[in-house]
Amino acid sequence: ERGGQGEGAGPYASFLDRVDEFDPAPFRISPREAPLIDPQARIVYETVWEALEDGGRTGRRAEDSTTGLWIAYSHDHYHEERVRHGAHEGRGLGLEAMIANRLSYLMDWHGPSALVNTLCSSSLVALHTAVQHLRSGDIDTAVIGAVHAALSPEYFRSMGDLMALSPRHRCRAFDDTADGFVPGEGAVAVVLRRYTDAERDGDRVRGLVKGAAVNHGGRTTRYSAPSPRAQRDVVVSALKDAAVPP
Repeated sequence: ERGGQGEGAGPYASFLDRVDEFDPAPFRISPREAPLIDPQARIVYETVWEALEDGGRTGRRAEDSTTGLWIAYSHDHYHEERVRHGAHEGRGLGLEAMIANRLSYLMDWHGPSALVNTLCSSSLVALHTAVQHLRSGDIDTAVIGAVHAALSPEYFRSMGDLMALSPRHRCRAFDDTADGFVPGEGAVAVVLRRYTDAERDGDRVRGLVKGAAVNHGGRTTRYSAPSPRAQRDVVVSALKDAAVPP
């Protein structure tokens, strides 16, 4: 049991079965250092690698590209838990800021390399930022990875304090009976290129990002409550950016 909601309560979440398994060798990480790295970083590294293979962006095809990396990530409870259970070794290169930079170093990427933490919107903000860099022409390839694993009871306590978790343990998105969310663990990675470049190089194209938009809800009834007006506005902005009618 890796988390709980309230004293003595079991966790209500969608958990990954094995978050501690990792092959460090392809990432030039020593077996001694691997346990010091947040499992969320380990998971997203392997997920990004799989996406690169699927997109054909490894080896010689990637050598001449200018690649940027954005990793959507919320918080490192892993090291807090290690200290709580008596671990005394330093974090070393396990610092949060190193999660993206380590992978860019390994892959010899020279574009932006950034960790994005805007809580629930981290993946969207990471993708939106990558799209802007592709449009401006300062990179030709963007890699976006996102990961979440609730490795500590503190995560559930914090979300409970914000009144963000559903007390009925059910997600009811866009429903008037919605009362919060139920957390889930997982990772995702996508490789983005301008469509003309992908078509020219014979890349496998899984889908098109026609437009994107981000905003903030501003002041609402409480800090964790969404703003219907802001959600409407951001959807309208994304449709306008994509030149797609509703």
